Amino acid sequence: MAYIEIADGDKPAEDLADLLDWLGRDKRLRGKVDVERRDVGEGKMGTLTDALVVALDDGGAVTALIASVGTWLAARRSRVRIKVRRGDRTVELDGRVKPDQIEPILRELLDDDRPGDKDG
Repeated sequence: MAYIEIADGDKPAEDLADLLDWLGRDKRLRGKVDVERRDVGEGKMGTLTDALVVALDDGGAVTALIASVGTWLAARRSRVRIKVRRGDRTVELDGRVKPDQIEPILRELLDDDRPGDKDG
């Protein structure tokens, strides 16, 4: 599993919904992306936070996710930064990262050849 959340942006809820819609357009990711709603915790300031959960059950899904996220980030007109997490590793990306740099960054994070990362 991989988790994607909006780390910073002008309209985080709208950006997350847009990313969900964008990923859903890729037939290799259909049925593999869902929204996870999390509470920030009792007694803490804040509201619910949402993240996208992506099932990475095959190499095609990893490749599709990398390409889709890279294209989505490059197409953003508004300021947005995303956080992508798998297991205990996290990367943050925004529109300032060059499109040709996104693929190796996400490939390093999402390739499942590291022990213990498949379930996280």
